[in-house]
Amino acid sequence: RRDAGPEVGEVRNTVLPYQTVLASQILDMIGVLIAETVESFNSQELANLLWAFATAGRSDPVLFQAVATRLVGVATDPVGQGAKPQEMSNSVWAFATSGTRGTGQIELLKYVSDVLSRDADGHLAASFKPQELSNTAWGAATLLSRRDGPHTAADAPEDAAVHDILRAVAHAIVLRADEFKPQEISNSAWAFATVLFGEEDQSSQEDIALRRDALEAMADSAIGRLEKFSPQELNNLAWTYARLMHGGPKITELFDGIGLEMQRRLNRFSPQDVSTTLWSFATMGYQNEEVFRTSIHRVARDARKFKPQELSNTIWALATIGILPETNKFEDLSWFESGRISMSVDIVTSCFAAVANEAARRPHEFKGQELKDVLWSFSKSGSRHPILFKAVASHLAGMGGDGGGGRGFGDFASQGIGNIAWAYAKQAQLVDAGSKNTGRLATYESSWSDVGGNLISRLFKTLGDDSIKRGLSIFKPQDLSNTCWAMATLGILHREYFELVGEEVANRLTRDVSNAGKTPTNRSAMDQFGGQEVANTLWSFATLNFSSENLLNSISPYILMKCMGPSLQADDRRIAMEFNRQELANLVWSFSVLERYPDKLIQLLWRGLIGKDGDPESQKVLMGDEGLRRESVMSMLQFQLAADIEVPHLGIKLPEGFPVGWGVGEEVYTMGQVSISGLQKAVSRCFTRVGYKHQQEYILIDDDDNIAHNTPYLKYVSIDLANEEEKVGIEVDGPAHFVNIIDGSTAVVEANCDAGGQSSGGKDRGRIFNWKGGRVTNGPTALKERVLTHLGWHVVHIPFWEWGDLGGDSDAENEYCLDLIDEF
Repeated sequence: RRDAGPEVGEVRNTVLPYQTVLASQILDMIGVLIAETVESFNSQELANLLWAFATAGRSDPVLFQAVATRLVGVATDPVGQGAKPQEMSNSVWAFATSGTRGTGQIELLKYVSDVLSRDADGHLAASFKPQELSNTAWGAATLLSRRDGPHTAADAPEDAAVHDILRAVAHAIVLRADEFKPQEISNSAWAFATVLFGEEDQSSQEDIALRRDALEAMADSAIGRLEKFSPQELNNLAWTYARLMHGGPKITELFDGIGLEMQRRLNRFSPQDVSTTLWSFATMGYQNEEVFRTSIHRVARDARKFKPQELSNTIWALATIGILPETNKFEDLSWFESGRISMSVDIVTSCFAAVANEAARRPHEFKGQELKDVLWSFSKSGSRHPILFKAVASHLAGMGGDGGGGRGFGDFASQGIGNIAWAYAKQAQLVDAGSKNTGRLATYESSWSDVGGNLISRLFKTLGDDSIKRGLSIFKPQDLSNTCWAMATLGILHREYFELVGEEVANRLTRDVSNAGKTPTNRSAMDQFGGQEVANTLWSFATLNFSSENLLNSISPYILMKCMGPSLQADDRRIAMEFNRQELANLVWSFSVLERYPDKLIQLLWRGLIGKDGDPESQKVLMGDEGLRRESVMSMLQFQLAADIEVPHLGIKLPEGFPVGWGVGEEVYTMGQVSISGLQKAVSRCFTRVGYKHQQEYILIDDDDNIAHNTPYLKYVSIDLANEEEKVGIEVDGPAHFVNIIDGSTAVVEANCDAGGQSSGGKDRGRIFNWKGGRVTNGPTALKERVLTHLGWHVVHIPFWEWGDLGGDSDAENEYCLDLIDEF
């Protein structure tokens, strides 16, 4: 044919492709013959056929099922001698390699399992060569990992068969690990990790101990010959120990050796080998900075050659282990050029920049988990990257208007949704030290300037909507609390989402209280809220000034159940186990914002904050901290002020002289250095122009109501503009006093302020909050107004957007202020 001439010219110089076609036709013909004569084959011939078809890449489910059924029949024939180890191993390997599943494959696994399970004295297993054992283990685990659909009772026989096989392999490894070649060690380890053989919550104590012994034996055998392991085999080893969370001195020694081989042979490691090995090191908390820095040169240099999972695994490993970029600002990337490493920039910074560049350039190639890991890594490491975060937000939420919708969160796991929400909020908190604003306003400003108000609202609207569609019952407590915390931190409210979260959390807490004392199922244990999740969730509701009656009713009995001993009295050690003091302070503050004071619970939380005897030093020891953080102190002061006025009968009292001696360091907690905004100054000038007497930043320390209400903490409250004689307080409310509603007909619509990507030193940022639409007063502002009202003050609010609408026109401003004066 090759010399035939023009009429067959299409196959000139294509001998191999033509032979491939012929081989395929021959295999087709053989397959037909086998189907017709399968009853005449012996076990060795049947196993060889399966091996040959799998090796040739030919997967014929009908043929494979027929051959497997006949093989099991021949092997179990009482007259015969059964299948030999190589025949069993090759057959299982063939099914796994070809990706063929079915009843015949399951019968084959059950047969191999039955043979090995009857081998009480280990004689038969000893007749298996290490390669046959490892191939059988690899094949069985591969087949199980490829099973589609949810796990059902019908899957139990296959599960049991695979675990029986792995049990026999583990026994063999414990007895003769040194006989296993590197590939055989690697494949066996991979099999154990893939099916989680010997996992504590689903295995017998014998299997748990057997797995431990096998892993130790493999590590001990591998350490002295790691130079003989290929990069993929080293990667598989590291992944196995990380996946199974098996650590210890021997594993540290093993990781030392794997790291050394990585450094010696880095160019032979594929991108997958590099990224997965680093992921494994970080997962196990193994920190060898030299190994990490050497390995990531590949990423910084060849990022475009790395798959998204390889990029995200690498940057996640760096952030998790705490190897961070020297710069925490990726706003000006003029120094970065993909594929080139600058000697003036540290390699970790270059690696972060390279990964971000790829994620921003091709986010559609990244799976949900991979995008989440990249964004989480930047926020976890304290590194700002406005370009990356805006690009991903645009990809997920769409450009709005005529720009079309985005990808959404359909392929994100519930944990991914919570983590990506956390990443955006944490990113907004990474405000430059030189920023003129602090606290909540700085966070809002950072988010709106870097990502854009419209875009961040669309992103969280999409996130909330997608979460509601899939049902909140599948979300773990941390996922729900992270998402709520993120929205509250950014000052955005998805009302339907919060309504449903309130119901979902209340149902879980109520269920756990009713099941107290019972042995929890795996599912109920996973759903249990810890102290951090409870505190963050309630803090989010309070910050957004959004109340859920069922949530409030369920939290008190839940915390009491967790923190009270058998005598139904507060247990100091249980309190310390469930909560840190920042969380306790957040809880009491949240209850005061939402105007709920459950007596017994408040007493318990207060005891956790100041102790039974009010001794700061003993409480530090009990709670394991260095004192109260500033945020905790201020939350406690605000709670005390509200409690003194609204529930004095509770008898809640801060220790004498508080906060002196209670805080971390020697901070002075006074109102003496309050920053006055430009907006407040402008309003004050106008009231002065129209002749209204007032004082800026009026502190209530001199007020007679201080004594009347028996509270010494009014010195921590100030009023923007106050007329002391008339008891009129004028609050000039900037963006940090409001919550933006992002769902429903009153959702916020921003006007031309998607600045995204501007550096802190860029254009005037004072006008970035030019939005119109739905908003409500946030929790801190509502609490302050309630306290002032109790004290007899008439509080008037001037929202920033109303003042902004006056456009700086003095006459319009004068008229606005005079109208307010007429009202009060």
